Amino acid sequence: MPYTKSQLDKMFAELPDDVKDAMTSVDTVDVLKGIQEKYHFHIDQVGDLSAEVGMLMLGATPPQKFISIVEKTLNIPAPTAKEIAGIINEKIFKNVRHSLMEIHKMTAEANSAEEKKLEIKPEQAPAEINKPVDPYKEAI
Repeated sequence: MPYTKSQLDKMFAELPDDVKDAMTSVDTVDVLKGIQEKYHFHIDQVGDLSAEVGMLMLGATPPQKFISIVEKTLNIPAPTAKEIAGIINEKIFKNVRHSLMEIHKMTAEANSAEEKKLEIKPEQAPAEINKPVDPYKEAI
């Protein structure tokens, strides 16, 4: 889901300080630079990887989708994406794991509440949806 700059700014402002620090840390940049060198990524690829790391830290990307997103975004094989995710997990996410768990728990709860708002209950559905279907009627 694309976010506006103001939405991203708001998400960042609401982050715990340790996550904000990790997102803006020279150490995080060094980890990403090390990945760039190890895997011979172009500057745009490491930029995309950095963006995906940031989206996870903001709570916009669920952790369970991170590897597949890295694989698709960087156009790399799944084992390589898994290896890169392991490096990032160990050198970046590990230091803020508790805060990330809280962020993603809150995001999941908010998404669940939003999905419930969008659910259509049978009594709210248009009348034609609740009509019985005659399986023998000819399709038009």
